[in-house]
Amino acid sequence: MKKILSLALVFFGFISSCFATHIWGSEINYRPLSTGSSKYEISVKYYRYCGGVAVTASSFTVKIRCANASASTQLSMNLASIRDVTSLSAISGECTPTNTYGTGQGLEEHTYLDTVDFGTAPFNAYASCGETRIELEACCRNSTINTGAGNANYHNYASIFFSNFSENTSSSASLQPLWKAMVYKPVRYYNKQNNPDGDSLSFALVNPLSAANTTINYSSGFAADIPVQMYYFGSFSYPYSNPNFSTPIGSYFNKNNGDWIFTPAGANNISVYVVEVTEWRKDANDSMRKVGVTRKDMTFEISNFGNYQLFENIANSGHSCIGENSKFTFEAKDNITTAVAPKNADSLVVEVISDYPVYYQLDSTKLNAGTRIFGSLNWNTDSFTSVPPSFDVIIRLHSGKLFYLPLFDSRRITINNYPRPSLETSINKLNCGMVEVSASIDTFNNNESIVSYEVSNTNGSVLKSGFISSAQPKDTFQLNVAGTYYIGTTSSYALVCETTVMDTLVLSSNDVYPLPQDTAYLACYTNQQILNVDPKWMQAIWSTGDTAHSISVDKDGTYKVSLLDSCGNEFDHQFIVEFRSYHPALDDTIICVNLPVNYTLNPLTKMSWIWPNGGNTKTYTATTSGLKILQLYDSLCNYTFTDSFSIAYKNKPVANIPKASEVRCDDRNVKAEAVYDPTYTYLWSNGSDSSSSIIKNQGWYTVTVSNECGNSKDSIFIIQRFSPDIDLGKDVILCTGDSTSIGVNYNVNYTYLWNDGVANFTRVVKTENQYILSATNGCGTTPDTIDVYVIDAPNVDLGPDTAIWEFDIINLKNRTPSRFATYKWSIGSESDNLDVRLAGTYWLDETNKCGTDRDSIKVRYKVGVNELAKLGIKVFPNPAKNVLYIQSQNGEAATIGIYSILGEKVLEKQMEGVQNTLDISEIAQGTYILRIEQGQNLVSQSILVE
Repeated sequence: MKKILSLALVFFGFISSCFATHIWGSEINYRPLSTGSSKYEISVKYYRYCGGVAVTASSFTVKIRCANASASTQLSMNLASIRDVTSLSAISGECTPTNTYGTGQGLEEHTYLDTVDFGTAPFNAYASCGETRIELEACCRNSTINTGAGNANYHNYASIFFSNFSENTSSSASLQPLWKAMVYKPVRYYNKQNNPDGDSLSFALVNPLSAANTTINYSSGFAADIPVQMYYFGSFSYPYSNPNFSTPIGSYFNKNNGDWIFTPAGANNISVYVVEVTEWRKDANDSMRKVGVTRKDMTFEISNFGNYQLFENIANSGHSCIGENSKFTFEAKDNITTAVAPKNADSLVVEVISDYPVYYQLDSTKLNAGTRIFGSLNWNTDSFTSVPPSFDVIIRLHSGKLFYLPLFDSRRITINNYPRPSLETSINKLNCGMVEVSASIDTFNNNESIVSYEVSNTNGSVLKSGFISSAQPKDTFQLNVAGTYYIGTTSSYALVCETTVMDTLVLSSNDVYPLPQDTAYLACYTNQQILNVDPKWMQAIWSTGDTAHSISVDKDGTYKVSLLDSCGNEFDHQFIVEFRSYHPALDDTIICVNLPVNYTLNPLTKMSWIWPNGGNTKTYTATTSGLKILQLYDSLCNYTFTDSFSIAYKNKPVANIPKASEVRCDDRNVKAEAVYDPTYTYLWSNGSDSSSSIIKNQGWYTVTVSNECGNSKDSIFIIQRFSPDIDLGKDVILCTGDSTSIGVNYNVNYTYLWNDGVANFTRVVKTENQYILSATNGCGTTPDTIDVYVIDAPNVDLGPDTAIWEFDIINLKNRTPSRFATYKWSIGSESDNLDVRLAGTYWLDETNKCGTDRDSIKVRYKVGVNELAKLGIKVFPNPAKNVLYIQSQNGEAATIGIYSILGEKVLEKQMEGVQNTLDISEIAQGTYILRIEQGQNLVSQSILVE
């Protein structure tokens, strides 16, 4: 019997806001209210996402306990201030009004305070443990965190080590937190700290916590030092990092100062990072011991955005001269314009952060349409309380008005301080042109100044240079030409803050041994050249092995001579000798009949010539045979000579391809041939260089034949033809009694034949069979196949209604399936069969090309709710909320189980005695199955949890 039923489906679900959680991050700090006081102010900076719900003191818990104990005392935190920290400079922007749900994509800093007296109960007990912890707990972390901590409990803490030191003020972050970054935009975030006690600090990236001493593990591929996907390329991978690459590679974290440099590579990553700062101090025994720990635990989002502010030309270090005005220049670009965010016209903010008075200045004369800035940092160490060897400056660029996108670029610049050293010099003339230079060496911070000198002539050319140090207080050099020289001596530390002294030196001809003035010789049309050195030299040793002051050479080349003066000094000189000659090398040439022949000269410089026709151009054209004479004159060498060449006749070649065309089938190559002549060279248009060529494509092909008299061409056309190409299309499905036409588009160049003898390109079919059509032309035969299927309309039979035991499974399927059908069950399944475990009415629609048919079947349970009463068991209330009561008249032991409608176990408990209570407060709302197993009896009942 066919039955059509209408089923009403009820869906249970929930809607959650991506940012409905209270907390985005936190940091806990503390300080004594006065020196030696046991009273401490506890400060909690609680970061709230402006799109989330409002925060109150009841949104979180702050307590104090010993790290190695469970007992704790809760604090009463009071709201002190709320600050919008969306932008790095904390300019108010997105979170208006404050602490209100859904006000924007910004971040608020809520500061809560309380005072604790560690000298009185109950807090004095916590001052005597090894590590005193101030802990913050909240529920829960953001549900959109997709790197491992989503929905986990939030736990953060700060520590005081009273057992090591009686008093401490915690280190605290002085810069706004990093809470958002842009994908593939480098992040350089500096965890700069306020450290009133001057303690030594160490930094670490650590795992977040869900409870005291309970860490949260990151998802695969993420970790404490890589909380989001990082930029790598090529073979680079974790843990490699390079913060100095143009786009920083990996995650670089400096444990000494907290600098964190990386490039996010995962758009829409939402993660958590924790920066743990540990304070260290020397005790009475000069040993370093812990004094405190603070942790900044922040949610971190990677977003997509195209442009932002960035430095384009900036160094990572600089210097200053102590007591002088100093400057450090930088260049930056602001890629964000009003066109990007017309609702909030953008402005660029330059921020300088340093422990010393450093100021920045922008050069307004170099601003480029508001997108490029040129600036400088300026300072004078005279304004410092004390001058350190070096100090750091952090400079940041960020948007002043695009608050919802806290885009920034920052750099840490280390400035080294140096004085200008004092400098005194002494220049002395020695024998044989030797000069001695000496200079004073200054010191700074136990380091010697770097002293160098340069010797230049009156033309400004540097001739000599060197260094002077305390290990080598003097240096000497030799000059071989009389004249005036300038010696500049410079003293500096690290090549900056230089002091320079200039000295003048005059040498006469009696002070020097002259080096040869000539270095190059041109030997004209000769086979030898004489080389000389001044007889004043005590000795001359040549690279040829000669020891005379004059030698004769006969080849081009460089000839070196080592000269020795009376002081025992040795000097090297060299002569470059070039033998000049010219040979035109005009070859005997063949002149083709009625064609000219050209000759070209590549003469040397300072050369003239006369051709046989009296001309003096570089080219000469001859049209007659015979012996020819060329006359040449080299004015550089004053030398005249001649060259002769002869000319003869020859005929022009003729190209001949006997065939005008050729046919090429498919990819079978064709051989084109030209008439062969052994005196010709051949070149086809496809690159072949023989009298024949293998052709692979249709078109015109040309052969060029050449000899000394020229060339000629002939062509052949290659016709491309292909074997037949036919397509009968997809297989055909027909309903019983129907017919259809099959075949291909007609091609006049083909003949057609079916596998059953029909000679036509189309036909009408109505029976199930396989049909093969073959098409034939001059290049071959191509077959194609199509299958025709004949089917009946569907007839669905699911069988009679049936009954099953609860939790049993029955398989439903059509007992008379049809071919090429699709299936649709009443519960949405599209399989040809269905496993069911719940009572109800199920129907199946089976569809093929010939129609659709439906059948239904009713499945019921073999046992029902009344079975509970037979066992003397009563379950109430139903619907239930938080607690379910179960009474048993016989008090026998039983097993109680609650299952989802899909059969998954949700809760199980052993029942003993007459009265039993089942806690269902942690079970989500919905419909469940209560199953009770007592001895050999098994009964169940549906319950609704509200």
